[in-house]
Amino acid sequence: MKVKNLEENVGRFERIVKDNLLQSSVSFEKTTFLVGVSGGADSMALLVALQHLQVKLGYTLHCVHVNHNLRGEESRADALFVKEFCARREIPCTVVQIQAGSIERWAREKRSGIEAAARHFRYRVFKKIFHRVRANFLVLGHTKSDALETLLMRILRGSGPAGLSTMPLRRGVIVRPLLTFERNEIEQYLASQKIPYRTDSTNQDIHYLRNAIRHLLVPVLESHFPSWKNNLLSLGETQRMVYDYLSQEVHRQLSWEENPAPALPFLPETPACRGWDRRTRVDVFWNLPPLLQEEALFQGIDGILRKEKRKRARFFSPDPLLSPGAVPRRKGIRAFLKEKPSRAMVGPCMVWQEGPYVYLQTAWGSQWSRGGALSLDAPGSYAFEGMIITLSLLSAEGSLMASGTPGIPKGESKRGDPEIFVGYLPLLIRSPYPEDRLVYRGKKRTIRELLGKKKDEALRLFVLEDLEGIAGYLVLDIHSKVHVWQRDASFTEGKEAMPVLIHVRGSYVG
Repeated sequence: MKVKNLEENVGRFERIVKDNLLQSSVSFEKTTFLVGVSGGADSMALLVALQHLQVKLGYTLHCVHVNHNLRGEESRADALFVKEFCARREIPCTVVQIQAGSIERWAREKRSGIEAAARHFRYRVFKKIFHRVRANFLVLGHTKSDALETLLMRILRGSGPAGLSTMPLRRGVIVRPLLTFERNEIEQYLASQKIPYRTDSTNQDIHYLRNAIRHLLVPVLESHFPSWKNNLLSLGETQRMVYDYLSQEVHRQLSWEENPAPALPFLPETPACRGWDRRTRVDVFWNLPPLLQEEALFQGIDGILRKEKRKRARFFSPDPLLSPGAVPRRKGIRAFLKEKPSRAMVGPCMVWQEGPYVYLQTAWGSQWSRGGALSLDAPGSYAFEGMIITLSLLSAEGSLMASGTPGIPKGESKRGDPEIFVGYLPLLIRSPYPEDRLVYRGKKRTIRELLGKKKDEALRLFVLEDLEGIAGYLVLDIHSKVHVWQRDASFTEGKEAMPVLIHVRGSYVG
């Protein structure tokens, strides 16, 4: 490449970076940029461009690298590469190492993917170093290619207008000045500057959704739909406008009242006194169109989470803004709106209707939910994890012959087991523990033993537990069909347990 063309390309690249910073309303005087650098092409191009612009614009740079300890020696080599590069260029640099196994363990506990878990730990480090160095902005190397891949991921996952909105140049303290560049432009800039970078070996692993999209789907789109990039970005802009309109319309028609008092204990004689975080009028809520009802619940939950995190830096979470497990699923919200159960778990919150109000409460403060579990203390209909669970009162004597009781709604069954499921209130629905054993046909069995050949399939497993012990196992398969193993019939006289018939089905089955 000729020297003149080289200078023009470098100048153009860095000029666009500067323009994107200005467009993001970023100040430069007495400003510190904390730059997240993985050692890959995008973050290295960002770091070099910012250092070149630093002379003209006068801000301070500080680099942060997170060693996730997911790739052994390769991860350590990445960390050393970034540290030595910054030392040669006299850029202050902090390298933080995540304890080996922490990310995998967190992913298992939260039922999250490794990518999402790594992102959670990474942003937690960003927040800590951001405050330590007294930074003003966190600058990240997301590119136009990243934004397009993210949109495709969210389309495939069924995101709503908020999720399909285009990634902004700036959100809070996070700035992305490379968002107008595609990956090939980044590589050209690095080559022209003779800047080395690291390549993550897992970028070729198509078991990760982003890699599958990058290596399998994008080439097909490039071959058959040459305008797909512009069309997809146009879709994102349209969805952003749709989301803004929906948000404004909900604010205009409905308001969530905050509870000024701390959560109250459960009082059976006054059910409206259960602890709650926010509430809105039933008549107003149910008179909204369904799409606005969905948005109203999203806003109410988001408002609760903002209040919980108001002492933290709001924008130190990856997109979407909430951590895994805290993002309400649109499917769950639609199940509540369609089925109108007594109570439903929606993301991190419980939603229910009593008297003139619809209530919302965080799971960690709820009388019915503890650590991803649902505690049922009264007959009624409940929505939880893709299931609708209906509890009907039953006499103690009737519980022993429930399978022959006429007129009882039937649940899904497996291998000829009784279709009627019996338990006692209070009843806890939770994820299984390794030590769980169900007394089934005279023998104690684990859920894995009963699954047989299906034990390695992608099934969702749950345990029902009451004062008698493990009442049954529930398996929700990929078709939203519920399979039930119930314990051998029993009832202990004298215990303060209320027998109930349990009818469980998938939210979209039957």
